[in-house]
Amino acid sequence: MITSLYEQKQKINYQISSAIQEILYKGLRVKEKSLGSLEDDVGIMLRAFQLKNIIYDYAVFITYSDLFKRFEGKVVYSLINTEKMTPEEADKYEVQIEFNF
Repeated sequence: MITSLYEQKQKINYQISSAIQEILYKGLRVKEKSLGSLEDDVGIMLRAFQLKNIIYDYAVFITYSDLFKRFEGKVVYSLINTEKMTPEEADKYEVQIEFNF
């Protein structure tokens, strides 16, 4: 049983990070995978988390860095509706994951 918000965020973060890693590694093995399709695949996975009421809202952004020759991305998601909260209150329920590959 999850006893705190911190533990809940950690558990969901692990699940989402693992799913992102799997999507990205599989996508990189397929040469024709484009930046847009990788972003779409991550978005579809996050939508599944949303439909299961695990997260409330999300955003995905992936770019390719010519300087470092790698993809860089951010996923931001919220555990509950934070629209009517102050930024300080909302920070408790919003999570950002950054990754490079």
